[in-house]
Amino acid sequence: MDTESQVKKVQLPAKFLACVKQGSWLRTSVGYKPPNQSFLSSSEWGVLLQSGSSFVDIPMIDQKFYQNKLHLYREELKVIGVRFEFQEASAYIGSRLMSMAASNTLIRENVYSLLWLIRFLREKVLSPSELINSVKDGQWMKSTLGYRSPVGCIIYDSDWAVASCISSQPFLDVKFYGEDILTYKPELQLLGVLVVFEDSYKCVIDNFKFSSAAITPEATVLILKCIRHVSSCDTFIRKLKDLKWVKTSVGFRAPNESFLVDPRWECLLKVFDGVPVVDFRFYGSKISPYKEELEKTGLITNLKAASKAIAHLFEQMVLNSSLPKASVLALLACYRQLKTQGALPVELLSCMLNEKWLCTSLGFRSPKDAILFNAEWKSLSSVANLPFIDDGDSNHGLSKEIHGYKDELKLLGVTTEVKAGARFVINGINIPKDPLHMSAATVLSLLGSIQSWLGSSSNFPKGFLEKIKGCSWLRTKVGFRCPDESILFDPKNSSIRIEDGPFIDEAFYGSEIASFRDALAAIGVSVDVRHGHELVARHLKSHKNRATISRIYTYLKECNWEPANKTSNWIWIPNKKKSGEWVSPLGCVLHDKDNLFSLQLHVLDKYYDKKLLDFFSHVFGVRNGPSAEDHCKLYGAHGRALSMRYL
Repeated sequence: MDTESQVKKVQLPAKFLACVKQGSWLRTSVGYKPPNQSFLSSSEWGVLLQSGSSFVDIPMIDQKFYQNKLHLYREELKVIGVRFEFQEASAYIGSRLMSMAASNTLIRENVYSLLWLIRFLREKVLSPSELINSVKDGQWMKSTLGYRSPVGCIIYDSDWAVASCISSQPFLDVKFYGEDILTYKPELQLLGVLVVFEDSYKCVIDNFKFSSAAITPEATVLILKCIRHVSSCDTFIRKLKDLKWVKTSVGFRAPNESFLVDPRWECLLKVFDGVPVVDFRFYGSKISPYKEELEKTGLITNLKAASKAIAHLFEQMVLNSSLPKASVLALLACYRQLKTQGALPVELLSCMLNEKWLCTSLGFRSPKDAILFNAEWKSLSSVANLPFIDDGDSNHGLSKEIHGYKDELKLLGVTTEVKAGARFVINGINIPKDPLHMSAATVLSLLGSIQSWLGSSSNFPKGFLEKIKGCSWLRTKVGFRCPDESILFDPKNSSIRIEDGPFIDEAFYGSEIASFRDALAAIGVSVDVRHGHELVARHLKSHKNRATISRIYTYLKECNWEPANKTSNWIWIPNKKKSGEWVSPLGCVLHDKDNLFSLQLHVLDKYYDKKLLDFFSHVFGVRNGPSAEDHCKLYGAHGRALSMRYL
């Protein structure tokens, strides 16, 4: 029966077996050791390992002492803990090294010895994997950031130069170990040390540090490569969004403040001074392939985002009334360019439509509340306060250049034609105190605006009629009059002449005045001659020509006019001096057959034809002839005269 069978069949007492395993009774190269700390090597690796690991004493069983017969008891020795494998010896070396590191007794020479041993084993075609695995996770390698495990260390070279500018990396401390350490790159790599950069982008992200002074074009590209090659780097991107690491035309800025120029909308970035545009003189073409990564950091790379950012800047400048002429003109030029490419982004367009950014004669106004001046507006400027865009050269004036953007302003809502500006005239009405300042063209333009207003509204804004009716500005044949004291003359429907009453002076305004009949009626002018009799009657007594007065009587008769006070001096009595006087109807009669009352009464048939006599009788109550009372008075007066003669 062989030994193995004996061991398997015999159950050794536990106490005995424990004593055998724990006792230091095996003679080794370093003295007596317990079985589990003793190694029985084969001739293949024992000598090699002992000669290659002089820095660690491996307790090899002294086979010579045991007459080289212990190999006959291999299984028994294995049962009590003796180790036979090369891998176990390698692990022992590693554990001893880690113990030395833990007690701060691992010196530089030990590290070199370890590296040499790894190389030695590889050269002897023995695997150093067990040795490597036992030491690679320990914190024993000196780096520029303190002691680290080999897996956490990096060999610095030119490939890491850029990364070292933007990250704190644990580079192998070559000053500590000496330059010779670099001759062991293969061995260091086996231990886990990074000996080349390769794709160590996550390492850069994990150890990222920021300093704008360290941001070079190459460093920027590395940052972008990190974003491209590391699949999960949201935290890194969030950090980048708040840092000023993008070189622009105005220094380093955060990505969300910076613009990547696109020729299609480059004009947008020229609207305002100081817009932070990515500095391609600094970067060259290096960052061009990384547009997608730049967008992830918040860099403004497309028209929509650029429009939103410029719109915000635009709003701030408008709020502070600090929008210069150059920016206004540049904005309009950009609008012209972009509208040819399609719709302008809604954010900027909304600002341009609604913000009060156009300087006018009445202050800053939005486009819909502004007017671009031209010669047509000149006549209206004297009768209304109008918000003309300031095309002067001082203060916020936009100079004459603004007229070159007439089409763009019109699209934005600016009123460019008089026919479209009625609302401005109506709401800004301001009739001058001196009517001589109102030319015929001014009045016609004003009436045109009123007529346009009536085309879309039946009511005027509050206060308009009070202002326009409250002063005498319409030129009539009897001087300047308020609208409700004026009449539009129509020769086709009247027996009266234009000079006979307060008729609007067509000779001054021209025949065009008649085309504004509706506008005149809306402001109180009598546009039907037949309805103007009260006004004509009111001016009757200003005349002294019998023919004129007769026409007016005829007109009043046709209009069925009746006076409020019939006893007033309504009757004109001419005299031989081509003048006359106005008398009361009470002192008049139509006829005096006997011609007795020429001194007492005014006999009207001497001056007026029969048609007017009927008018006098009906309207003023003029008596047909002298009454009995008149005769009595006449006889009484005659008798008194005779008595006086004979006295």
